[in-house]
Amino acid sequence: MESLNSVDGGVQFFGSDSPMKILFVNNDKGWSGGQVHLKALATQPVQLRHDTHFLCKLNSPSERNFKLLGCPVHGVPGSGSGIVKSIYSAARIMKQELFDVVAVTREHDLLRTVLAWKLAFPVRIQNKENY
Repeated sequence: MESLNSVDGGVQFFGSDSPMKILFVNNDKGWSGGQVHLKALATQPVQLRHDTHFLCKLNSPSERNFKLLGCPVHGVPGSGSGIVKSIYSAARIMKQELFDVVAVTREHDLLRTVLAWKLAFPVRIQNKENY
């Protein structure tokens, strides 16, 4: 993507007038430094009017605090058999919303998010001879 320096010295990207859909994934059970940092980080795309969403544990402090930004927050089950449900819920949300960016902010959420992505957007090999 080409960039252009603006009058005030900041960098603007061509096409920046169309917002991106961004999903921040953080399934931590509490509210601590990582979540505070994520909330602060997310304020920039919110201020730029990007369609910013959060995916976090249902009924958690994160769910309540991320809602304060005025963004959609998708709460999913987080423990026990809820982990499997959360993967399917995340897949449904990803397929429905078609995010441009999915940012996983905790390494513990990587596997769950990748599985949800693969369920939402499975790769189908049509001709094995090409691979």
